[in-house]
Amino acid sequence: MELREALLLLGIGMFTVFVVLFLVVQTGNLLIRVVNRWLPGATPAPAARSGSFPGRTSADTDKRADAAMLAAIVAAVETVTDGQGAVVSVRRVALEK
Repeated sequence: MELREALLLLGIGMFTVFVVLFLVVQTGNLLIRVVNRWLPGATPAPAARSGSFPGRTSADTDKRADAAMLAAIVAAVETVTDGQGAVVSVRRVALEK
């Protein structure tokens, strides 16, 4: 009789967990749909390719990419060193072939 009770409790527990998780997922999906319908955000612009805009050269795009890379490096150093480190200079290193 103890095994039967244990299996019954196991089944009830697994069913309860399944139902609760199902409700969480469905509620989350409903919330996403409601928010997207009633509060639509700005659609993200597609990523610009080098030289894809008239009047802009690939050098302009390269400068922006370099600025973004420098910002990422500075942020990484600041995060890793808990604000104690500083980026003094950044230069490209030629790879040996």
